[in-house]
This record gives sequence, C-alpha cells and structure tokens, in this order.
Amino acid sequence: MPEPTPTFAEEMLTKVEDLLRKSAGLKVVTWDGKTMQYEDLFELRNKWRREVAQEQAKRNRVLRVDLSGF
Repeated sequence: MPEPTPTFAEEMLTKVEDLLRKSAGLKVVTWDGKTMQYEDLFELRNKWRREVAQEQAKRNRVLRVDLSGF
C-alpha cells in the first residue's frame, strides 16, 4: 500500500522544523525571501502543529466554551 502524500500543513511543519534545526543560535532567519525573527518561527511551528492535529482529528477547533453567563 503506498504511503499517503503529506498534506500542505504537514509539508509546512516539516519545513519550519528543518529551518529551526538549521538556524539554531541565529536571531534573524531568511525563509522563502522573507526575513523573520527566530522566535517567530516557534509561533509558526505551533500554528502548523495545530493545523496538522486538526487535520488528523486529534484536536477540536474549540477547546472549551464558557456558558457560565447564560
């Protein structure tokens, strides 16, 4: 059985994680012609992790709804 092709979110997560590994110790990183702070890559990685988890149905869109005011 052939392996499933990775989704766009999975591909982006792989790219961001590779860039984080390759640029450890740097403050500014250039990626696809865009200059980013190293710390911003962590936020971007977390975004793509959430997307992948949602695609795999491991995480709900809404974690909690506060209905105490009703």
